Amino acid sequence: YGKLDPGSVTLVDAAIGYQIDTHWSVDLNAKNLFDKEYVSGCNDAGRCYWGDSRTLLGTVSYNW
Repeated sequence: YGKLDPGSVTLVDAAIGYQIDTHWSVDLNAKNLFDKEYVSGCNDAGRCYWGDSRTLLGTVSYNW
């Protein structure tokens, strides 16, 4: 079998946070911000797998 090459791709991730006061903060993280479709890899059997779509994660934190 020949090896499959999924090619190269550029993905954009981003994160932003805000400290509300001495105790509270909020954060937002984004992976694959522009929701690019791409093949993340292929195995020796010729099966290829799609990469993750856009993922957003928000957190609110309280520290004492």
